[in-house]
Amino acid sequence: MYRNNCYYNDECYDDFDDCGCEMDPCMNMCDEDTCECPMSCQGPCSCPSPCECKVGPTGPRGPKGATGPQGLRGIQGIQGPQGITGARGPQGVTGPQGVMGPQGIPGVQGPTGATGATGAAGAAGAQGPQGPQGATGAAGPQGIQGPTGANGPAGATGATGPAGPVGPQGAQGVQGVQGATGATGANGATGATGPQGPQGPAGPAQGLNAYGGAYHDDELMMDIEAGSCNVVPLEHGMDLLNVLYDNSALTITQSGTYEVTFIVNLNPNEKAELSVSVRNQNASLPSLIVTNNLAKNENSVFTAQSLLTLNAQDKLQLCISSLQEAEISLNKGVSASLIVKQVNM
Repeated sequence: MYRNNCYYNDECYDDFDDCGCEMDPCMNMCDEDTCECPMSCQGPCSCPSPCECKVGPTGPRGPKGATGPQGLRGIQGIQGPQGITGARGPQGVTGPQGVMGPQGIPGVQGPTGATGATGAAGAAGAQGPQGPQGATGAAGPQGIQGPTGANGPAGATGATGPAGPVGPQGAQGVQGVQGATGATGANGATGATGPQGPQGPAGPAQGLNAYGGAYHDDELMMDIEAGSCNVVPLEHGMDLLNVLYDNSALTITQSGTYEVTFIVNLNPNEKAELSVSVRNQNASLPSLIVTNNLAKNENSVFTAQSLLTLNAQDKLQLCISSLQEAEISLNKGVSASLIVKQVNM
């Protein structure tokens, strides 16, 4: 039996099935197992049994048969090799510009390049004119007050004061009554020298016209009120001349230049800053103020001496003051004294 120019041996096979390939120029069918068409008509047919190539002389072309129904789509063959690239055609006309797309995400910053070599220094330019002077800035705030310095060491004990003045000389006795004058006699011989005249009144002791003082000599506890003058009690008066003593105060009775001296020996029962001064008519005399910052139970001697012009009725007192309340103790013995001496004649 022939089909598609191939002989079908039906003795061996029950059916005939070609591979569905296109016929080659020799009208040879492909093998149903390999699906490969013969490449040449020379030699024996390459198709194994059951297909045998039986090529005879070409007969006249018969009439075109009716188009049969479309067969099933065969399996897609293997893609052939890519053909040779053709010549590049002419460039087409530039199309219209498309719409700008959205901005892409910024790329990662690249590494910093190496620093270039420093260029040569340029020539110095001409100096410009001097600008106007700026306005003076505002003064800065005042700095905070520094801490109080440590107390200095106690001063050396002062020298012993001069001896007190000698007391005034006693009054001279009353002169006797002069006798009556006798009658004038004849000029006789020169008589003997008469008795010495009476002694005049005593001058000021040691050249001082006025002096006086007062002192305290017993243990005493004093409560010091903050910001006020606390009068030191001077219970005992010293020798006085033209100076009055009353209730811990010395009152001047004649104007002049006076040497004023005081000394106070005390210790506080707690840490305190204390000032000792001489006050005249309730006002402290600037040259007679001594201030010390004392620790608790620190014994201290306050002393000062000054020359001052004082007037009659000036009243001097010894005072202790503090910025905060304090309690002090005056030591036993002469722990406070105030002395005035007029030094001009």
